[in-house]
Amino acid sequence: MKPKLLIVGSFPTGNSKIYGGIATTCKTLVSSSFKESFKLVLIDSTQRSNPPPRIFVRSLFAFRRFLRFSLSLFWHRPDAVLLFAADGASILEKGTMAWLAKTLMIPVFLFPRAAGLIDSVSASRPRRVCVKIAMRGATHILCQGASWQRFATNVLDFHVSKSPIIFNWSATNELLDIGGSRTEYIPGHRPQLLFLGWLEKEKGIFELLHALLILSKRYCFILTIAGRGHAEMEARDFVKDNNMEGVVKFVGWVEGAEKNALMSKADILVLPSWAEGFPNVIIEAMASKIAVIVSRVGTVPDIVVDKQQALLVAPKSIEDLMLAFTTLLDSPAVLRSIASNGYDFARNNFSVEMGAKKMTLVIQRAIEEVKSKKS
Repeated sequence: MKPKLLIVGSFPTGNSKIYGGIATTCKTLVSSSFKESFKLVLIDSTQRSNPPPRIFVRSLFAFRRFLRFSLSLFWHRPDAVLLFAADGASILEKGTMAWLAKTLMIPVFLFPRAAGLIDSVSASRPRRVCVKIAMRGATHILCQGASWQRFATNVLDFHVSKSPIIFNWSATNELLDIGGSRTEYIPGHRPQLLFLGWLEKEKGIFELLHALLILSKRYCFILTIAGRGHAEMEARDFVKDNNMEGVVKFVGWVEGAEKNALMSKADILVLPSWAEGFPNVIIEAMASKIAVIVSRVGTVPDIVVDKQQALLVAPKSIEDLMLAFTTLLDSPAVLRSIASNGYDFARNNFSVEMGAKKMTLVIQRAIEEVKSKKS
């Protein structure tokens, strides 16, 4: 009989307009071979809107999720629990769930996907204490990279065996097919740049637009901005005020075939965020054999080698962005090299089945350890 695995993550309905890395991660995982090893019980913890609802409404949703989680523990009696967590209140909510499951001798895997958690904890002792208490409810911390593993072992006091590194499984077969079939860069081709994500000030959208405003006087390119957010209207006004309508186009959120179509046409993906964990979109771009420009933040410099798999830039730096674009636009050979190296890197380290197999082994091993202790 398959072991039961209770997962709390982002499982929005088909009509949902909520997007994000955790939603992509969860959807890909439960669609992979992972589902063949476990009987899955899913609880959706997707944020209901953007911007988030007021704290009172959010608290009601959190209480309802915790009640459903508690009932699921006693009704389904899972052999293990997997919790995906974002920053802020999500860590506290998932930490509370973890402590409940842990008291019942159930292995609990917490997979934090928070962009700025490590830095924010370092800057605030009270926050550090609260986060540590919450995250110690888990029996295992699943780490996106070396910096998360150091955080788990040095700050949260987890043994390294209980804090394995599991990379994002974002290199889907569809994207790898796009990358594998990509033709050579054609001289004279008008480069296609792509920004894919939330349109927020903290995502570096205005540093990007300022950099490209200057570069547009020297280079001929198209920037496609795919996403929505609080900064969208201001970004649109910036483009209009600076007569950049022929250079920049906004397409809103894209998914499925529409997203794949953008990936197949793009030459450069840029993500100049002020803070990130390890964003799915850069691996999706690498799998599509797109040259990547990304901020040197979060676990990115732990995993990606600058000037090999991508070009890393300082956050909030217009000058760094301009230099990175100039490097790629001036030299198609460098662009091809970065894109090709990134493709090999994504295919060899971030495939869906590779991530699914590692997750399966880690969870199965923990389940067997608990069973052996009980027997």
